[in-house]
Amino acid sequence: MNKELIASEKVICTPHLGASTLEAQENVALEVAEQMVLALKKGEIKNCVNGVTKLKE
Repeated sequence: MNKELIASEKVICTPHLGASTLEAQENVALEVAEQMVLALKKGEIKNCVNGVTKLKE
């Protein structure tokens, strides 16, 4: 894991999109937005597979 890359203020990580329909893409976009708000407001990272699950306070 590249901690410098993850910590960079210029990087936003989003999940791989396997969604091919418009409805699926919209649902994924909403989920990503909700997860970003949770991460920025509370420092919690939901559904993290291979990285940190809590941002520094």
